Amino acid sequence: MVGLGLAAKSLAVLDWAVLDWAVLAIAAYPADTELLSTISFDLTQISPEGWVGSADGRRSLRYEFCIPHSADYQVAVQAIDPTIEFYPHSPGRIGCRTD
Repeated sequence: MVGLGLAAKSLAVLDWAVLDWAVLAIAAYPADTELLSTISFDLTQISPEGWVGSADGRRSLRYEFCIPHSADYQVAVQAIDPTIEFYPHSPGRIGCRTD
């Protein structure tokens, strides 16, 4: 797996709108509990604008995930968010494998 970091800029609401779309796409497949169990933050806490926290303490959310080391997967992920950053030589904080 390739370690990938995805971070929204706190003022880049458009980036979070893309994330919101991706969250909805994942939620469309509730039968895949194995996939959803890999997400360690509560997706329902993300506002429609892409923020987390209370109204007086809204903030962006940074997270990492792993995908297979393949150009096809990278293209698919970039189609969801073209601002994504790939770190193929780093396991990240979550310990992605090299495959």
